[in-house]
Amino acid sequence: MTIANGRIDDFVNGDDLEIERTITSIPSGVMIEAAWFMVKRNYSDPDSKAIISKLATHSNTAGQGWIFDDGLDDSEATVRFYLTPADTELLYAYSEYPYSIKIKLDNERLNTPELGVIVAYPWVKQGVV
Repeated sequence: MTIANGRIDDFVNGDDLEIERTITSIPSGVMIEAAWFMVKRNYSDPDSKAIISKLATHSNTAGQGWIFDDGLDDSEATVRFYLTPADTELLYAYSEYPYSIKIKLDNERLNTPELGVIVAYPWVKQGVV
């Protein structure tokens, strides 16, 4: 089932951000093979025009992400995406950007467990003392 009203708004642009989700309802014996996190200006933009695009695999890759799914009968897995300061700086403060999380299972099925908006708070410059 897709969560269509997700919201990520607990970070400041220019900061690191980890986005972690538990994906449920995975069929027994099936694993998540890959997961994508994309931020676009508009949902209708092609993937090639994404502002931020992250790929998570079973390798914990800095600046991308990681999938923990042991394929046991618990029917859930964890995906984590790492956004760097260079990524979050691309988001204008207080502007809403659509995002999506998509997964590919090892049985070749695709699913989008979450859609929503991401909003950054502005960084407040420190005065020189």
